[in-house]
Amino acid sequence: MLFDGGRSRYQRTSVDQQITLETRKLEQNLRTIRTSVVRAWFEAMRSRYGITIQKDFIARLQEQQALSEQLYSSGKVSNLDVLRIKTQIHSAQGSCALWKQCWRINFICLRWLSAP
Repeated sequence: MLFDGGRSRYQRTSVDQQITLETRKLEQNLRTIRTSVVRAWFEAMRSRYGITIQKDFIARLQEQQALSEQLYSSGKVSNLDVLRIKTQIHSAQGSCALWKQCWRINFICLRWLSAP
């Protein structure tokens, strides 16, 4: 066939445009995956830092509880002070458990996103 009215040229242009479109979609998907991996890593590190802070806070509260119990046994403070510190310890332990759960979730997401 010598003359097809430019049909093959238009088909080739259409195929080239389709390839360009699919390449851009692939690049966008790769950027989305990279962003998700970075976000999951950042959140995992943030959660790990939160766990460290909460554990340190709990240790300090436990020291304060021991001191408060000694003061209570000597009659210097009321039982209410001891109970307040115990309440703070339980609250901090709950926060630490939440941070641990966040870390686990983010770690799972990170492993899932970085799987081959």
